[in-house]
Amino acid sequence: MPGFMYTVILAASFLWFLWAERIFHTVPDSAKNIVIFLLLLFASLALTVSIPIYFYFHKKAVQFSDLRRIYRRALSLSSLISFIVTGFAALRAFSLLNPINAGLFVVLCAAIAIQGSKTNRKV
Repeated sequence: MPGFMYTVILAASFLWFLWAERIFHTVPDSAKNIVIFLLLLFASLALTVSIPIYFYFHKKAVQFSDLRRIYRRALSLSSLISFIVTGFAALRAFSLLNPINAGLFVVLCAAIAIQGSKTNRKV
């Protein structure tokens, strides 16, 4: 396992700790507290989900020597996944989850995925 993965695992663990502390010690009474909670959720999900995706991509391309590029690709995909999860949580937290907003959010996620796949073809 490359050295930078230990840093990623440590950062993900620290972010999950901050997220759990936010759950148990903060009341969701203001928009600021909810936004901080959702940002911590996004960052911790993105880093955590990127680890198994990285190992999957690494197993698929064993001969590829630039491991950081593989991790960037995994982080890109995991950021999209965590954006979807956090976005729906944000819509629900602010009572905006209805069929129109959900459909528009799905279109936004599809546009981001298409744009991300175009930039990842260079890798």
